[in-house]
Amino acid sequence: MIPRLHRILLTALLVASVHGIRAQYIATSNDNICAGDVVNLYVNVTGWYDDPTESNPADWSFTWSPEALFATNTTQSVSFTPTESLVVQCTAIAPDGDDLYLTINLDVYPAFTVDAGADVLTCTTDGIQLQATADSPSNLVWTWSPATGLSDPNVPNPTLIGEVTQLYTVTAEVDEPNGEGCSASDFIEVASVQPVVDLGGDVVACTGEVVVLHSGYAASVEHDWNIPGASGPTVELSASASVELTITTPDGCEASDAVEVVFSDGPVLDLPAEVTFCSSSGTALDATPVDLATGPFTYVWSNGDAGPVSVVHTSGTVYVTVSDAGGCTSQAEVALEALPSPELNLPSDTAFCFEDFPDATYLLSVPGGFAAYEWNTGNPSNVQVVADPGYYEVEVTNNIGCTTTDGAWVQGFCSMPLLWVPNAFSPDGDGMNEVLVIEGRNLVDLEFVVYDRWGNEVWRATELGAYWHGAGPGGRYYTADGQYLWRARYRYVMDPAGTLSLWQEAQGSITVLR
Repeated sequence: MIPRLHRILLTALLVASVHGIRAQYIATSNDNICAGDVVNLYVNVTGWYDDPTESNPADWSFTWSPEALFATNTTQSVSFTPTESLVVQCTAIAPDGDDLYLTINLDVYPAFTVDAGADVLTCTTDGIQLQATADSPSNLVWTWSPATGLSDPNVPNPTLIGEVTQLYTVTAEVDEPNGEGCSASDFIEVASVQPVVDLGGDVVACTGEVVVLHSGYAASVEHDWNIPGASGPTVELSASASVELTITTPDGCEASDAVEVVFSDGPVLDLPAEVTFCSSSGTALDATPVDLATGPFTYVWSNGDAGPVSVVHTSGTVYVTVSDAGGCTSQAEVALEALPSPELNLPSDTAFCFEDFPDATYLLSVPGGFAAYEWNTGNPSNVQVVADPGYYEVEVTNNIGCTTTDGAWVQGFCSMPLLWVPNAFSPDGDGMNEVLVIEGRNLVDLEFVVYDRWGNEVWRATELGAYWHGAGPGGRYYTADGQYLWRARYRYVMDPAGTLSLWQEAQGSITVLR
């Protein structure tokens, strides 16, 4: 137990003689005094005379009692270390011979100690309760530091949570108005000596190999293996076994671990020796071992595939090598016969200009002569009439039962660009044909400019739907009646993929009538 500095309860009572209009007193350096603290006292005589300049302490004489408390008791200020409550007196004689008798009562809070208990060294600290005590009669406030691993750091008896190795300081502080701050502390060391055994993960080894397991502890630690004849920190295995080990340290602490050791002749595969399939659909070969206990597995296929499944579409022979977690391998060979499937040639997507040629007949077709056809429209023929945009799919079956499915997206797309510009309009306010509107289809990056007869620009448009009401540049005036020329530059989209054409040009004339 290590004692600590204590604060002490102070009650100061003033007894003063009065001269003139001012009072004298003994002043202290502490508001609270704890046993063992140094206390400074001095006599304030500055108010003895009405004129403060006449109250020079050097002209006074002082006598403190009890004399035995002080190294010197004839100075204005004294220091001492009280161990118990007492009364201190001072006689001060003024320069004019007047006597001043001052008394102060010092209530000293007695020292107390804290005992954190014996150090804790145990196999497991989880759930152990610490218990600190104090020989103080007052109410105390408790604080443990650090708070790590404690159920509550502000009680004298916290519970340890988990495995803890820590040096703790416990402090008790007086919880009273006059004794607040007086405290004592102690230390306690907590250490968990719980051993941990880790034999590692489960082991897969190939038949004929030797597996060596280590406990990680010295031979001086008691080892209890479940393997007949095994002892000490190491055991060697050449056959599959469920291994368990319990160690006991000289402190009597125990720890256990278990591990599975499996010896393998290689993964057992369940692949057919040969397989026949239709070339269009192919076949999936699954090399997943029958027994998964020795995994994880790695797969190497002769056709370059990885993973347990390989999908093949052609005749030939394929080989696979499968390795388990111990590096033990097995191989399999499969003969493949791919039966012919119908070969189709539908485009991946196509476009028809339904808008410009509504009466035309549009067709999708696949080769004829097969046993059966089935379109997603219900059509049983090799030729499908396309009336609308959409997705068209067909399944074709040959005479040996192999099928091929193919499909095409059909879009409605007219690549031919159209630009329509009226040759006259009449912005005269009668509500008919008042504006010139630029109309068309599939025009990109349009530049449309109207010029007067002298070649001056009077109006410009950059998109379809723009309109001109006959005003001049900036709308500052209306153009005169007559003929105006226009020129246009544009590009257009040539296919559904968005390919743009080269720049195209067009020109014509417009007559303004009023």
